Amino acid sequence: MGATEVLLSLTSDPELMGQEHQRPALIALANLACEPSNLCAMAQAGTLDVSVMLLSTPAIVNSDLCELVLNLFLAFTVAGPGATDMMMQSGAPISLIHFFMTRPALEQNAASAMQSCQHSQTATLKILCNMANCSNEAALTHIIAAGLPGLLLTVLSSDTRPFEHQLWAMRTLEACAQQQRPDVQMSLASSDAVDILLDYAARESVQGSEAQILALQTLVQLSAYEVATHMIVAKGLPVLHALISLPQLLGSRQQLHAVEIVAWMSSKGAAQRVTMVSSDILGGLIALIGAISNQLAGHPVLSPALLALNNLSLEEESRVHLVEAGVLPPLAKVIVFECPGTDFQEQALRLVSTLAMLELPEVHEAFVHSGVLASVNAVLVHYSNASSIQSQNAHILRQSALEISVNMSAAAGKTALAMVEHGSLEALISVAVNVFETRDPSQAKNEQQQHHLYAIKALKNLSCEPSVAPHMQSSGANKLLASLENDLPDLMAHLEQSLAALAV
Repeated sequence: MGATEVLLSLTSDPELMGQEHQRPALIALANLACEPSNLCAMAQAGTLDVSVMLLSTPAIVNSDLCELVLNLFLAFTVAGPGATDMMMQSGAPISLIHFFMTRPALEQNAASAMQSCQHSQTATLKILCNMANCSNEAALTHIIAAGLPGLLLTVLSSDTRPFEHQLWAMRTLEACAQQQRPDVQMSLASSDAVDILLDYAARESVQGSEAQILALQTLVQLSAYEVATHMIVAKGLPVLHALISLPQLLGSRQQLHAVEIVAWMSSKGAAQRVTMVSSDILGGLIALIGAISNQLAGHPVLSPALLALNNLSLEEESRVHLVEAGVLPPLAKVIVFECPGTDFQEQALRLVSTLAMLELPEVHEAFVHSGVLASVNAVLVHYSNASSIQSQNAHILRQSALEISVNMSAAAGKTALAMVEHGSLEALISVAVNVFETRDPSQAKNEQQQHHLYAIKALKNLSCEPSVAPHMQSSGANKLLASLENDLPDLMAHLEQSLAALAV
C-alpha cells in the first residue's frame, strides 16, 4: 500500500471522522497535491472520491478540516484540463455547490466558526472559478448543469454576503460568460443576471472596482443576445448614460465597456434604436466623442461609440435627431485629427455619408457651419490622386468622401459654394480625369472606376449651381464634363444606373 492509500485510509476512517487525528493526514495529502505530477496517481488511489465523501460529512463540514479538503480540490483545478476532467468524473462540482449552499446552516454562531465558514466558502468559489476558466467545454457544461449559475446569482443578490464572496462570484460569472458558449450565454441572458449586473454597475460603493468592471464585461458578452438588450434598454439606460458621461470616467475601462454595451444594443432592432435616440444616451455618446477628440485622441472607446451612432442612423427618422443633437462638430474633429486612415476616420465618414442623404436645407447648413464639409473635402483632396489609394482603407475613405460630395453638391447656394472654397472642385476634377484619360467603358464595374463616376456626378451637380459657374469655367470642369458626355455616353449611362442602384 502506497503513501497516498495509507493517508486516505486514515482520513476516511469513520472512527477518526472530524477528530484531530485526521488533520496531519489531510495536510500530508494537500502537500502531495501541490506537485502536479502526483495528481494522476492520487486520483487513481481515490483521493477525489474520498474528498467528495468528506465534504458531505457533518463532522468534517462543521470544522475547519473542510478547508484542508478544499485545498485538495483547489490543487486539481490549477493543474490543467486533465485534472479538471478527473474532478468531473468524481462528482465534485455538485458536492462543492451543495457544500457552499448548506454549510452556514451547520455552523455554530460563534464568531470564529463564522469566520471559518466564510473562509471555506471563499475557497469553494475559487475552485468553481478555476473550473469555469478552464478551457474544458465538458467541465463548463458539468458545472453549469450542477447549478453553478443559480449559486452565483444567489451570492451576488445577497445583502449579507461578504464582498470577497461577491467578488469571486462575479469573477466566476464573468468566466462563464467569456467562454463563447451560446447555450451558457443565452441561459445567463435570460436569467436575473442582467438585473444583478446592472445593479453592480450602478453601485457607488464599487465604483472603479474590479467587481464593477467584471459586471460590465459580463454585460458586454450577454448584450450579444436580444433578450438581454431588451432588459438593458428597459432598465439600464440611466446606468449606462452615467458611466458614459461622468467626466472622471473619461477613457476608463468602465466607460469603454458601457459604450460597447450600447453598441450591441443599437444593433438589435428598430424599436430599441428609436428608444435610445430619444434617451439621454445619444447626447452622452456625442459629448463623449467630442471629449475624447479633445483630450484622448485615438482612444479605443471611439470605435464602439462611432459604431453605436452608425447603428442609430439606420433609422431614417433618427438622422435629423442626430444632427439636431450636435453630432456633426465632433465628427469633423474625428475626420481631421483622428489618425488619418484609421478605423475611427472610416466610421466617422460612414456616419456623415448617411446623414448627407438628408435633403434638408438646415442639414446642409449644419454641414457647412460644423466644419464637417471642410473635413470631408480635406479627405477628398488627400485621396484625390490614384497614387494615394494604396490600401482598402484608403479606398473606403475616398468612396465615403465622394458619396458625401455627390449629396452635398446637389444642395443649392452656400453649400455648393463652400465645397468649391474648400478645394473640392480641383479634387473632383483630379478623380474624374482618370476616367477621361482611360476612355474605357468596360472598366466601369471596377471599384476604382466607381469613384470616377461619383466625381463626375458631383461635378455635374455643381455645374447646375449659378454661384459656382465662374469656378467651373476657370477650372476646366465644364470642358471636362462636355468631353465626357460627348465621348463616353455608355459610361454616363452606367453612372446613372449605378447611382440609382445605390439609392435603392
